[in-house]
Formats: sequence, C-alpha cells, structure tokens
Amino acid sequence: SGATSCTPCGSGSYSASSTSVCSTCAAGSIVEIGAGNGVVSSGASSCTPCGSGTYSASSTSVCTSCPANSDTNGVIGSQSKSACVCQPGFTGDGDIDANPYCTACSVNTYKTVASNSACSTCAAGSITEIGAGNGIVSSGATSCTACDSGTYSASPTSVCSTCAAGSIVEIGEDTGVVTSGATSCTPCGSGTYSASSISVCLTCAAGSIAEIGVGNGVVSSGATSCTPCGSGSYSASS
Repeated sequence: SGATSCTPCGSGSYSASSTSVCSTCAAGSIVEIGAGNGVVSSGASSCTPCGSGTYSASSTSVCTSCPANSDTNGVIGSQSKSACVCQPGFTGDGDIDANPYCTACSVNTYKTVASNSACSTCAAGSITEIGAGNGIVSSGATSCTACDSGTYSASPTSVCSTCAAGSIVEIGEDTGVVTSGATSCTPCGSGTYSASSISVCLTCAAGSIAEIGVGNGVVSSGATSCTPCGSGSYSASS
C-alpha cells in the first residue's frame, strides 16, 4: 500500500501482477504482454518458452525457427541454434555458422535418426529409401533395406531385380547362396542346375541332361532341371 508510482518491468523481465516483483525471463523464452502477442521491451506480463523447432538467445528477441531439415525434436525453451539437430536423411556437425546447416545424405548413404552425426554407408545388396518400401532415392535416404529373397542389387541406388531359377543369388560370386542382401545373380555352371535362385546349384549326373525346363534342350549354363534320358537313349555327360 502507499505506492506513489507504477513502473513497467524492465527489458527481459516480467510480472504477472502489479503486486509481484519483476522476474527475469531467461533466454529460450520471450517476454510478452499475454501469451502469443509478441515480444516487448518493457512492461511484460508473461515469460513464454520458445516452442519446439525454435530458439531465442535473449528473452527480448523473437523465437527463431530452426534451419531447414533440422528441429529441436519436441524440446521447448531452446536458447541457441545448436539445439537444432539434423533430421533423418540429413547430416551436419552442429556448426551454427554452416550454410546449409544440414545437408542431405549423399548417394549410397542413409541416416535413420535425428542427430548431427554422419550418414552411414548402405552396401550393395540393399537399397536406399526414405522409409522402407517407398522407392529408391539417390540422396536424403532414411533407411537401407536389404533386397528380398530371390532378388539382388549391385548398387544401393539400383532396384532389386529378380534372379530367375537356373541362377543363384549371392554376395559377390562363388560365395554361397543368401536369402537376402544379394549383390549378384550367377547362372549355374555347365552340368549343374537349380530350380530356385535361393537353392544351391546341384550336379546333374551322366544319364541325365541339364535343361531350362523339360524337353527344351541341353544348356551349358543356367539350367533349371535335370532330366533323365528316356528309354532307348543315353548320355555320358549332362
């Protein structure tokens, strides 16, 4: 009681009531008259934290949005640009002076999480996508998806192609059949066959012939069947 003057709270401070002291509003929040009405230099009645994806170095500066492809990931009240982290598919080192702040993961690389860490390499036999099953991308990938059983890809930016019977899916050549992540489709050699690209090439013994299908003639490679010679015929070699 007995007040002789009414003094506005100074820059960077606020008071919700004329009978409350003026409190300091820290960086990461802004001083306003009410919430959402804009920053004021004096006479503030509230101290509002900067929302997710924004920051402020001073309570008398507006909340600034994070640079493109970065976010504070739900954190409010951030005080500097360094709180902004690169989103999945983008990388940066947190240098507040970098322009752009975040760059897309380059060809054959990907990043699954929001961070300022480096992108990881996606090897042949897998494909780079934004999410799984959404199609191959050459940059900005968020996932590295292994080619399904019976398919292969020589490059992370090439589609997974079907490997037909008579050949086998491998990582490289002569390394053995794999169920996923294959980089090559190798035809079964002379005298061998495979009914499925995820089955090993089996030897077709003398007295039978290696063919693609049945009755289509002997092949030197890529056979899908081993057909016994019929009655009255023979073969010294498949």
